[in-house]
Amino acid sequence: MKLQKRNSTFIKVLALTAAIMLTVIAAGCNLGSEKPGPQTTEKTDRPQTEQTDEPLSTPGATEAPQPTAAVDRNMPDDIDVSGDITFMYYDMGMTEEMPGAIKAVADAFEKKYPNAKVSYESVSSALINSRISSGDISDVFWCDPYDVHTYHDKLDALLPLDPYIEPYNIDLGNVYPGALEAGKSAGSLYMVPVFAQETVMIYNKTLLAGAGIEWDNSKACTWDEFKNVCKQLTIVDQEGKILQCGVNMPLLNGSIWQLFLDGFGGNWIDPVNHRVDFINDEKVMTGIRELVGAIQEGWLYPTGWQQLGYRDGGKYSFNDVPSLQLPNVAFITVSSLPVIKAYGQIYDSLGIEWDICPCPAFPAHKVYTDTSGIAVSKQAKNPGTAAAFALFFLTPEGQRAFYSQSFRMVPSLRSLEAEDLWRTGNDWAGKNLDALVMYPDNTASSSIVTRVPVSVSVLNVNDFMSAVIRAADGRSDPVKEMTSLQDELNRKLNKEWS
Repeated sequence: MKLQKRNSTFIKVLALTAAIMLTVIAAGCNLGSEKPGPQTTEKTDRPQTEQTDEPLSTPGATEAPQPTAAVDRNMPDDIDVSGDITFMYYDMGMTEEMPGAIKAVADAFEKKYPNAKVSYESVSSALINSRISSGDISDVFWCDPYDVHTYHDKLDALLPLDPYIEPYNIDLGNVYPGALEAGKSAGSLYMVPVFAQETVMIYNKTLLAGAGIEWDNSKACTWDEFKNVCKQLTIVDQEGKILQCGVNMPLLNGSIWQLFLDGFGGNWIDPVNHRVDFINDEKVMTGIRELVGAIQEGWLYPTGWQQLGYRDGGKYSFNDVPSLQLPNVAFITVSSLPVIKAYGQIYDSLGIEWDICPCPAFPAHKVYTDTSGIAVSKQAKNPGTAAAFALFFLTPEGQRAFYSQSFRMVPSLRSLEAEDLWRTGNDWAGKNLDALVMYPDNTASSSIVTRVPVSVSVLNVNDFMSAVIRAADGRSDPVKEMTSLQDELNRKLNKEWS
């Protein structure tokens, strides 16, 4: 179950976001973005921690330019960042960029703190999991929001970082709220978010232009405006087959399905009384009915429906081959730069003009954000230096060092949104990358595990969308489906919410 759930965080989030592209993108992305399989140990000239049993060969770390930010030595006199620490990371599918990025961060950290030394190695995420469980883990390691709650709530294995934020001059107000939220448990910070991926849309300029529509990508349209355009562009034949579709949405993606539950201002989670309630808040039911109705009318096509028991080849069917489907879709939702690039390559190969725009603004405007990051072991032998290294990823100099080698993610610091370090080096020059950083104050974590317990969040994602599909397919009623689901979830919450 843990590995299945993990297939819905950053590289995991990409796989769900790119559900219709499985024939094109072998590894997917995750979304969000699946965690990689076994990796080679990345060797450095520093002392190494224990390596995997069966290392494979990986590219060596490349020399990285020094970060351009001035070194900040304005630290309190009683702070001593010194000694040796170890760091485990996995490359998240970025086998070429990640080794150089980690080396650049370690070099910049050691330049700032000359008495500290960082030994690092590239491993599989599975090795980190097993080391956490056995208690034999490095001082600092890469993890994701799901890991935060597993490692902290279940294993009590993470060091809270809050006591170190002020001494190390970390400006949390400069971090995208959605990314910061993903690293917290019970209000305390346990994971430093390294990137912030706002969910956006790619739109088919060729299709819209053919309908006489010039789309404004400089701001988020309202939900009603978006719905009307999608209806205008959708063509469904008499047998219910979709010939042209308004929007494709991967409904298993937390960045998408939560929009409909939260988007009209309703509140379906009661953490005080340990309950969820879908049916008694009319604003919550409004979002559910909007989603069900959009699927029934054919203008919203739920990619990934095969995993949810949606009627195979029946009503509302649509060709799932990207090269055949994308020319006939006006909008698709995506949650990361790698997915944008993958879709963009298909559009380019088909001669379709395309660009990026923000997702529509529901009445309660939220932009769900995916992230991953750095945590510190509660057993770290040098916790002050380990915390300093983790939080270094939330400083401009640390972020600039990391992104000196990687252009495949958006920095988690708002102050860097206009910089070229993540905007250059891409194959989509001239596209509206501003859409990825357009609404920082509206960002929220796409990881439902930050709102409800792990076991309930796993059930919630799958069973909620299955219930929606059953209602949309005419097999049941939305109220009946939501009542049954909330009763089941509340039975689990009574036992497991703490």
